[in-house]
Amino acid sequence: MLLYTLVISLLFSLLLQYYLQGAINARKQRLLQREQLQMQLREKIIEREKHIK
Repeated sequence: MLLYTLVISLLFSLLLQYYLQGAINARKQRLLQREQLQMQLREKIIEREKHIK
């Protein structure tokens, strides 16, 4: 019975770790995408300012 409980808790902790890692990676990916969009917007603004002058 103890072994069974140990195996179940190990599996649960592995699943939790896998889920949390996925959530962290998704958050990092969103932050990267946001930074890329901000860079693109800055570049477009700079280009427009060059054409206006």
